[in-house]
Amino acid sequence: MRWCAMADDGRHARWAGIVAGARACVGARFRPQGRGPGDYDCVGVVLAAAEAAGIGLGAWDGYDWRHASAAMVRRGLRAAGLVMRDGAGVAGDVGWAAPGGSQHLVVRGEATVIEADATRRRVVERGLLPGDGACGWWRLPEGE
Repeated sequence: MRWCAMADDGRHARWAGIVAGARACVGARFRPQGRGPGDYDCVGVVLAAAEAAGIGLGAWDGYDWRHASAAMVRRGLRAAGLVMRDGAGVAGDVGWAAPGGSQHLVVRGEATVIEADATRRRVVERGLLPGDGACGWWRLPEGE
């Protein structure tokens, strides 16, 4: 398990860069397996956010998380170096939920989340909802 630095308030030391990286995706098109810069899926938004903050996660290619089991998603998050947090997420964390049986990730802002919304067909920033992070909030690893 990789050590994760935190700011004094419990946020990742690079939380501002993570959130800024996710926000830079807002307005881009949604596309399954999208990795930017013009289109993203939920994993693509997380990868872009991490990269903007200088955190390398590698490529999450060859997955189909919409139909993946919870165990598969958990293994993928851990393999990328993310660590599950206790309790509610804070700015810079990655939320995992399984709405309607499909798997989905969001990046937490201060009072918002940034996500690739398949229904709206674009990346959006919206207010927090009770189901965000229903399967846990995850902390990105510290950058190299």
